[in-house]
Amino acid sequence: MIVDCQHHHIEGNISYHDMKRIYYYIFYKYYLLFIVINKESIPHLKAVILLSWMISLNLLSIWYIFSLLFTFPFIDEELFISKIVPVIIFFLLVILNYRIFIGGEKFKILEEEYVEKSEFNRYIGSILVTIYTIASFIMIIWLTFIR
Repeated sequence: MIVDCQHHHIEGNISYHDMKRIYYYIFYKYYLLFIVINKESIPHLKAVILLSWMISLNLLSIWYIFSLLFTFPFIDEELFISKIVPVIIFFLLVILNYRIFIGGEKFKILEEEYVEKSEFNRYIGSILVTIYTIASFIMIIWLTFIR
């Protein structure tokens, strides 16, 4: 598989660097969303919270899939899924994302970097982040119902 992503060739596997860029881009698009909604209301913090929430949903979906395929006798599923563990994961992600994006003011660097993208690339990026967000919600809802 060869994909050309803005002058980068990705052959086969996606590298850590590529995954990091995708993660940063998703944050950036959430950040822009909150700027459009209300610039005066700490859009960078809201983007951190939304990104952390989405990653939490993704991790929970992965757990659901694994729990459907395999049994884990040493893990209390009810505790993991319905009680404190998802909340702990969410708050750990908020802290981590806060340190990444706000602590070092990475959101300002990303804003400068991505503002130079062409209108077409920004449009495609918005569509892909929207699809990711909607698919994450649909996946967790679907998995909850089939469980």
